[in-house]
Amino acid sequence: MRTGLSHNWLSEAAEQLEASFERGLGLNIFQARLISEAASLLGFADLMQRLDTLLETENVGSSLRGAITNVVLSKAGAAKPLSPAPVGQAEMQHPLFASSAAIEAMCLASDRHIALCVGRDYGAAMAAAGTELELQEVALTQIILGDAEVALAFLPKLSEQRRQHVLLVAMLEFYRHGQIDRAVGVRDALPADFFDPYVLAHMALTVSGRMPWLGYPYPDY
Repeated sequence: MRTGLSHNWLSEAAEQLEASFERGLGLNIFQARLISEAASLLGFADLMQRLDTLLETENVGSSLRGAITNVVLSKAGAAKPLSPAPVGQAEMQHPLFASSAAIEAMCLASDRHIALCVGRDYGAAMAAAGTELELQEVALTQIILGDAEVALAFLPKLSEQRRQHVLLVAMLEFYRHGQIDRAVGVRDALPADFFDPYVLAHMALTVSGRMPWLGYPYPDY
């Protein structure tokens, strides 16, 4: 079942990229490479071929067209076709999830508002959080420690972007632990346009036991 879910989500992500490219909107190479990395790690040769074909249609110059960048195209090889990231790099970017004990040890070594969550002293953790970001980090830590319901009750205190990120992580964790009905319930609380190729790839990686991004579950933006 997990393999089927991962393949379906990555296929949907590839379809979004293909549709955008066919409409003349170009190719988001970062999304394409993420999907290609996920397909490679999960062994989906058919999807790897689709993404390789898309990447080969672009080159460094066209992928940076209109972008604000300090890259000197003459030095970057503007006509050089794009290629997927090496498998070893994908392994480093999306390692297998650590054990529960290792996750707790990581939290204990973090800032005080996160470390307090390990003992389930959530009141003290929230009191120690001095910013909205730190409040969000408390909620995310609660989710990764298995207390998603506590975190979800905390959502009204967060701005929309932070609230959506907490919902995303709750959904990913429910899928990761095989709690499909709960995952679908959280998914239905998110807008349809939230599920872009990035999110779909993150879903595929997580349900397959791999970290969707380094630093998960905390924001990387």
